Amino acid sequence: MAPRSETLDRLAEVTQAALGAGRRLDGVARLAGGTRKGVYRLAIGDGTTAIAYLWEESENFWPQTPDDGDRADQFSAGVGADLFEAAHNRLASLGLRVPEIYLLDRDRTDYPADIAILEDFPGEDLLHFYKRDPTAAEPTLARLRQGLAAMRDYRGNSPGKVGHVDAGGVSRWPSCEEGAMDFALRCLAEAADRDRRITDTRERFQERLSELAAAVRPRAEYSVVHGELGLDHVLVDSDGNPVIIDIEDLMYFDVEWEHVHMQIRLHDDWAGTVGVDGLDEDRLALYMLTQRLSLIAGPLRLLDSDFPNRAFMREIAEHNLNEALALLLQRRAPSGDLGRIPIHDPSHHRTSRPGCPGTGRADHCRRPAAPRRLRLRARPPWARSPRLWRGREAAAPVPFRVICGRALLRYLRASPRKRLREIAASAALAPRRRILRHGRRSGAARHKT
Repeated sequence: MAPRSETLDRLAEVTQAALGAGRRLDGVARLAGGTRKGVYRLAIGDGTTAIAYLWEESENFWPQTPDDGDRADQFSAGVGADLFEAAHNRLASLGLRVPEIYLLDRDRTDYPADIAILEDFPGEDLLHFYKRDPTAAEPTLARLRQGLAAMRDYRGNSPGKVGHVDAGGVSRWPSCEEGAMDFALRCLAEAADRDRRITDTRERFQERLSELAAAVRPRAEYSVVHGELGLDHVLVDSDGNPVIIDIEDLMYFDVEWEHVHMQIRLHDDWAGTVGVDGLDEDRLALYMLTQRLSLIAGPLRLLDSDFPNRAFMREIAEHNLNEALALLLQRRAPSGDLGRIPIHDPSHHRTSRPGCPGTGRADHCRRPAAPRRLRLRARPPWARSPRLWRGREAAAPVPFRVICGRALLRYLRASPRKRLREIAASAALAPRRRILRHGRRSGAARHKT
């Protein structure tokens, strides 16, 4: 969306009010990424730049919802200069670097909507910096980790938006997990209205959310949480300091919420960049599923508007839909086809035949191929002993050589005396060798070892 001609004129006036009458505005460029506010780079006549935030109705792509404007709901849209100012003050008080505010007009004296003129950092963000040169980015990441530790250690009076709680308000929900559960159910209902796959599994999602919420132990510690923090929301100043942006959704909440979002954004890079220890696994599990549902419902709702980059939003929704379904698949349900299909297993596409369940091959079939990066610590229970092979579930195949390999490891770790006993009983291992060589269980191999 290009700035309108009257926007250019009004931005020229407000720029002079912010930077001085002698500073002439030469150009305006809208920056990509903003969906709730307009973000513009202002080119000044002396070669410097500044950033303008416009919280104007025409800049907001999101369709209206009943919860919009409810400050007691920490998951409602963070729109407005007052939330930005409160978040800016809180982060600055904790020692984090945030853009300097040149002008913040909440009274709409210089512009017909809330507007802020801020310090600009025209270089690359921390994500691109880290991808380009991880070693050079490490000092900036170290300072970011220090800032995140300060946010984690601070305690708010109650969960909720920083601007709302610091002004004396309270959240609609007394605990973080109750608020997250309600938000997850809202996202689930919204996504089910727009995608049949969510509709078909809605009850399964509701059951899983209830189980995850029930496992969370009570806790009354509310840290400062950005809400949507990724390395692309961190700029770098000339001294290598991280600069936090897009802060209107700053809230007091569980620190696990922040790290779940960063895990989603950073994938395998999370541990080496901003990862920490001591997080509550039960809260991580609940918030992971909640945020996956949010990242389905949000983009699908945004597609109801005239948002220009529609293919990108569809990709986000599709990716997180698959990830949310995968979270259901990780829990082996007692009934239902969906709960029995492991994520990595292609065998559910085959037709079962007698002799080799689930593979569609005859009695002399080979063992199904293993996942490429199989980890023994994640093996299913029946893989711990060859005697349990016959009763295995067909939906979770593991190569028999893995089981034999574990027997070899037990032998190598045994004491010398125990090794002698194993050598003396080598005849008992012969059936296993035949199994490994021929890929099937012979009659002699079925005796108890």
